[in-house]
Amino acid sequence: MVRIFIVDDSAVIRSHLREMLEQRSDWVVVGEACNGRDAVETLSDHKPDLTVMDFQMPEMDGLEAPGALPGSNPMSPF
Repeated sequence: MVRIFIVDDSAVIRSHLREMLEQRSDWVVVGEACNGRDAVETLSDHKPDLTVMDFQMPEMDGLEAPGALPGSNPMSPF
């Protein structure tokens, strides 16, 4: 089972992503956040295998958030 966490400032996008991802029986969305700051605060509670994150969000974007995670050693996303 692949555990996925979704981060996007649009509730509509999060809903559509969840719907698409959960079409696979071996994938489950374990949580969502509306911005990078919220993701950093709650991600460790969900222990995902994969995080799908929007790059442009208010408060903390998808490029800043990985570096703010406890114990992170961020690498370039490209």
